[in-house]
Amino acid sequence: MKQRKTVELGWRALANGALAVGGRPKLKTMASFHQQGCTHVVTLLCAHEGADQIGAAVRKAGLRWLHLPLPNAQAPEPERNEDLIALFDAMCLAVRDGGRLYIHCSAGIHRTGMITYAFLLHAGLSPVAAQQMLVALRQVTGEGVGLERMAWAERNFPTAQGQTCAAKVMADLGGRVAEV
Repeated sequence: MKQRKTVELGWRALANGALAVGGRPKLKTMASFHQQGCTHVVTLLCAHEGADQIGAAVRKAGLRWLHLPLPNAQAPEPERNEDLIALFDAMCLAVRDGGRLYIHCSAGIHRTGMITYAFLLHAGLSPVAAQQMLVALRQVTGEGVGLERMAWAERNFPTAQGQTCAAKVMADLGGRVAEV
């Protein structure tokens, strides 16, 4: 009998929950995600990249699936900001309630780094703290995200704007960020 593969997720605490980032997960690894306490998978892939199959595997493993299709590593158009804020608010509520979120695209570098960095800003972290957290989550993501993507996040999701549920979550919990 074949043993299921385990992928170590590298959790970092945020509020009451935790984040992990990486590349596209193999469908057969979803059971190991559940065993490591993952509660949500955030997919940034489009349908032609297999997003729907990932969503089905996530649900089959008993996890929640959040999906924001991004076609490439380019910054989303301003028309997508409402979708992004809705995603970020859902992510904030999840970490507030103890959720452990795995965020991914294909390689886990450009889209993943850009959206994770923007989320951390939305959650109330300063740009410096958000960049440090991104590197701590996954060094190749933190170093490879690209200055233009980080600048996009800072323009569209400045920390001062964070009077969303996220800012309250971070304020209520003292902005705890650490390795789990």
